[in-house]
Amino acid sequence: MSKIRNIKEGEKINAKANGGVSTKIDFDLRSPGLVVILLVVLAVFAVVFCMYQIARANSHQKKLPTETALMRTISKNISTEGYVLRAETVLPYAGDGTVVPQVDNGSKVAVGDVVAKAYGSQTAAQNSIRYAALAEELQYYTDLSSFEADAVSVGMELYNQNILRQLFRMEEIMDRNELKALSEASRALGTDVTKKQIAVGKPVDLEKEMAQLNAQMSGLSSGLDQCMEIKAEAAGVYMNETDGYEAVGGYDGVMDITPEGVSQLINAKPAAVHAGIGKLITQFSWYLVCRLPAEEAAALEVGDTVKVNFAEYTGEEIEMKVRAVNGGTGDDLAVILSSNLMNRDVAQLRVEDVKIRTEEYTGFAVNKDALREVDGETGVYIQLGNIIRFRKVEVVYSDESVVLAANKEENGYLRLYDEIIVEGKDLSDGAIVS
Repeated sequence: MSKIRNIKEGEKINAKANGGVSTKIDFDLRSPGLVVILLVVLAVFAVVFCMYQIARANSHQKKLPTETALMRTISKNISTEGYVLRAETVLPYAGDGTVVPQVDNGSKVAVGDVVAKAYGSQTAAQNSIRYAALAEELQYYTDLSSFEADAVSVGMELYNQNILRQLFRMEEIMDRNELKALSEASRALGTDVTKKQIAVGKPVDLEKEMAQLNAQMSGLSSGLDQCMEIKAEAAGVYMNETDGYEAVGGYDGVMDITPEGVSQLINAKPAAVHAGIGKLITQFSWYLVCRLPAEEAAALEVGDTVKVNFAEYTGEEIEMKVRAVNGGTGDDLAVILSSNLMNRDVAQLRVEDVKIRTEEYTGFAVNKDALREVDGETGVYIQLGNIIRFRKVEVVYSDESVVLAANKEENGYLRLYDEIIVEGKDLSDGAIVS
């Protein structure tokens, strides 16, 4: 008969003698550390069990078809073709030389300012362009050298902020694909980096760069004064290009233009012009004239301010004022709009495809099927957890498929991200979805 005995705590069992695996039992249930571990395990189990029960309960909750309340903007636009009228004067020049502009497109000039120079040969003209670029570079280093003397007085944080500001600016410019502005921003970034380098005491050999530039300029200076200067005969905005439409139409008589007159401007042929001399825009106010059917023109009243999108304009929409609405021999109307914004891009607009924004509405997009009338109030039902609630709406726009509801701060109105119930029968405020 086999003998049975109790195994004492910590005692080893001989595997060979018993024909099994050797085992050692040496834990103490009274150990504080073991008690803590067991409590943690029990707590985790309790949390998991509760979450399971909640998920199980929610799985039986009825899912109603809903749409999230989000902000949306709807615009009404008039698409048409228009003609841009400006007060423009072509600069007179009868020579045969090569003309080199002296100011940038879109720059403001005063009476007597030199806006261009005419050189007798292509080589002389190219030398003058190169000389001007070197002079600009020299001025850049001259400004940096004057900065060096008092650089230490400025805090280092300012340099870091300027560098970051230029980096953000370059990112925005690249998004707009404005290459000239990107070049200017790149130069400004280089300036800020160099200033910081000077401020921390790192050597910057500006004198060497300035000496090299002076030497190059000296080799190009011969004959640069042998040119004809073209001066501005009036104050205005200079453009170094002409398109041949400068004499087409009448700026002074624009307020009386008829629908037929608009069509004549749009279909007009440009006159031959001398390339490369340029023109002056002598008034900042300019006009856009369009021919519209009467039903479309009815949305525009004299004195209204509208936003206009030009297909060829690289900037934002341009805010313009409706100045006149004129009739003609037919049912169409001529609409005259004006603006005071003037830059080099605006100065190049002429016959343009445009969109005139007449109305704009912003609000929560609501499916028409979701609208309800409850106790004389227009609103929608929303699902809040498993409870149905009624929310009032103030309609600001409506068409065949969608309604825009105002963003009201008052209690009881539809709010951002509310889950709007699109379909459902026998809905009521406070009802439980089960």
